[in-house]
Amino acid sequence: MPKKLTHRRNIIEYLANPKNAWLSRTEIATLICGYKEAPPLYRLFTKKELGEIEDEALAQRKQRCCGQRAMVYQALYEKAVTGNVQAAKEWLDRVEGKVVNKVESSHQLQIESIQVEVVRARIPQG
Repeated sequence: MPKKLTHRRNIIEYLANPKNAWLSRTEIATLICGYKEAPPLYRLFTKKELGEIEDEALAQRKQRCCGQRAMVYQALYEKAVTGNVQAAKEWLDRVEGKVVNKVESSHQLQIESIQVEVVRARIPQG
């Protein structure tokens, strides 16, 4: 497998794991790709390609963090049941969806005519 594809796969595999810290590009170059410094990484990938790799890894990371999310929800729930109003609101927003802050009305306003009176100011001529 070509080096570029191998590094791409390894970077995504590492960054997509929610148990791993999210690395800077210099850390990606040294820790994942085995380079001594970052420039070889930038010779292999353009900045745009690195951005695409990071986007793909982040999307996979979000899919894989269900267990972590469940632990956060549990901690939030435990604070909510002790009377923490903000935690209760946040927990309910997360599990039941946010309440929309708007009032809906089925009433229609119908205007049949408008009367307008035009008044002109009189400026004394001197």
